[in-house]
Amino acid sequence: MKRILSVLLILALILTPAFAAGEHSVTAAEEPGGSLLPDVSSAKAGDTVTGRVEALPGWDIATVRVEYGGKTEYADLEGDTFSFIMPDGDVTLRAAFYTLDVWDGAVDVSWYDPAKSEFELSTPAQLAGLAALVNGMLDVHTPEWRIKGDRSLISCKAYPNTLLVGAGGGNVSDTVYCSRLDFAYKTFYLTSDMDMGAVQGPDGSWSGPNWTPIGGKFSMDPEEI
Repeated sequence: MKRILSVLLILALILTPAFAAGEHSVTAAEEPGGSLLPDVSSAKAGDTVTGRVEALPGWDIATVRVEYGGKTEYADLEGDTFSFIMPDGDVTLRAAFYTLDVWDGAVDVSWYDPAKSEFELSTPAQLAGLAALVNGMLDVHTPEWRIKGDRSLISCKAYPNTLLVGAGGGNVSDTVYCSRLDFAYKTFYLTSDMDMGAVQGPDGSWSGPNWTPIGGKFSMDPEEI
């Protein structure tokens, strides 16, 4: 019996991760669409942790969340690499992958550069990003971690006493909310056909993410896309 216990103890010591004093674990959660590969399995608070993103074909990544102690932060994401400052606690990394071919509700604004006047959009998420930028807002059901790029670009402001031509059979003025960005003299090219994710079932019902019209006020149900 003592010999069996000794063997079990040795195996437990071998299989248990050996962290240096003051270090916390770094674990990547499994997510559909790809994998996160951190360069280390543990680190001390204040250390810079780096890693790689491996997205499956037909997928891209919006964000990498750093979860610890009930809090959530975002790693810096540059191409297929990520980095973050290790907090004082065990970390779980969560990748927000999204599909490139069929829109699943993700929003990509990483392509937008205010200094440019022409843009080419090739994915549904990029088109959804254009809608978010022009409207200055997102669909209320879009979580922040599904936005690829600078989220501060999506912002609106009030324009009081704006003339609404033809509203209610006559011209009236009201306060409207539009993007803080200026899209005057900017041109956008759609370089591919885009599947916006609406699916019609055998009973005629529709499902899929709701689309927000570019420059519109209300989101559209899937059957209206």
